Amino acid sequence: MASEKALFSIGKSLVERFKRVVRDKERNLKDYYLPYYIEVESILSIHLPVITLLNQEVTSYSYTTEEDMMQQLEDIEAHNEEVFDAAARAAQGKSIKDMAREVDSLVIKLKGTISTSLIVSLEQYARNLYEANEIGEYHFLQSPCQNALNLTRDLKANIPSVHSSTHVQ
Repeated sequence: MASEKALFSIGKSLVERFKRVVRDKERNLKDYYLPYYIEVESILSIHLPVITLLNQEVTSYSYTTEEDMMQQLEDIEAHNEEVFDAAARAAQGKSIKDMAREVDSLVIKLKGTISTSLIVSLEQYARNLYEANEIGEYHFLQSPCQNALNLTRDLKANIPSVHSSTHVQ
């Protein structure tokens, strides 16, 4: 009976030690990777409202009499000016091209550190930003930005399992 208690006690202490090692590894992984994912999330969290605002741009009008059409064009111009001003404030003075460069810099900085799937998503998003800058249309940016942001948040929430094969001290 005493030997069973001793054996049980040793087994229990080994399990506790194993749990502690696993918790320490998870904490180390989170401590190491979390700032990178937070950086990506904060940048994309700024981009998303900018893109949402830019999507409110009105680019068409309905045909009416010449007098009504002039008023309609003035209204559209005033609306678009408000939209672009709000987007510029939300972007903190950055243009779409600046936002693309920001994402490119982030990819260069974090390649090999964060999840490959997020790097691929960010590279595609940066290409979309450059394309939007070229053609002056932004409607197709919202989905890639939102998807990259969602992926970032998912990966951030699962750092220990995503980076389980890495060893961080």
